Amino acid sequence: MTIPELIKIIDFETFKGCSSLIGILIIPASVELIKSNAFNDTNFSEVYFLGSNLIECSNSIGLPPKTIVHVNKDFRQDNFCSYEIVLIDKKNKKKILELLKLYAL
Repeated sequence: MTIPELIKIIDFETFKGCSSLIGILIIPASVELIKSNAFNDTNFSEVYFLGSNLIECSNSIGLPPKTIVHVNKDFRQDNFCSYEIVLIDKKNKKKILELLKLYAL
């Protein structure tokens, strides 16, 4: 699932209980705030944040505790909403670009 570029806030419990949300979650640079439990009970296997901007998060955003968020090399925080981060490598960057083309973003 790709969050649209025009979204700045992902509100409280927006996707809570949407267990059919699986696969890759792509969060665009436009997102500035993610409120509590926004992704509670979703089943994303991978999460990518495409921005380098500061993200404000309320407590837990609801992803599973061991979720790793892939970020670009310009990301300036040591975690993403308390989740561990890893840099997007060339292989993953190619996959993201293909997904973005697929969804015409």
